[in-house]
Amino acid sequence: NFHTVKKALEDKGLTFVSAEIAYVPNNLLDLSDADYEKFETLIDSLEDIYSGKNKGVIQDESQMTYSPNILPEEEMIDLCKPTSQIINKMRGLSYEPGAYLKVNDIKLKVFKACEYQYFGNETPGTVLCVKKRIIIKTLDTAIELLEVLYPGKKIMSGHDFSNGQKIFVLNDVLK
Repeated sequence: NFHTVKKALEDKGLTFVSAEIAYVPNNLLDLSDADYEKFETLIDSLEDIYSGKNKGVIQDESQMTYSPNILPEEEMIDLCKPTSQIINKMRGLSYEPGAYLKVNDIKLKVFKACEYQYFGNETPGTVLCVKKRIIIKTLDTAIELLEVLYPGKKIMSGHDFSNGQKIFVLNDVLK
């Protein structure tokens, strides 16, 4: 703990002009030169906002518009779409209102999923795996369900859900 170490050193008679904690990322990415320039611009912009150099622009309320409400049928996941569109839709709707799959008249909310590299010829919506994880074919690859909410239950990982679930059957095709 940073504060504990700092206090212990101060108790030993050491004084500090400044002290800080450096953030060490958990994962590293290789960036192209163009992406690196965008990243540097983002960091510079955030620093300008933090320092007060960039104060932003006050919104003209006469120019303000409202977004229409999301309809329940717009929350439904269409497995006939490309995987990237499906995952982006889930991310955009999580956690409220949440995207869902309709399985045997059960509305299973899906909050997180990842792409599963699969290039078989099955129909989109085909259940490819039900043991230890749920994998469903999409238009171009497949998705693995990572975080779901079964009606009346708590949010759980896809792995935990797959251990006790009875709604997905191998090779069934979801509509």
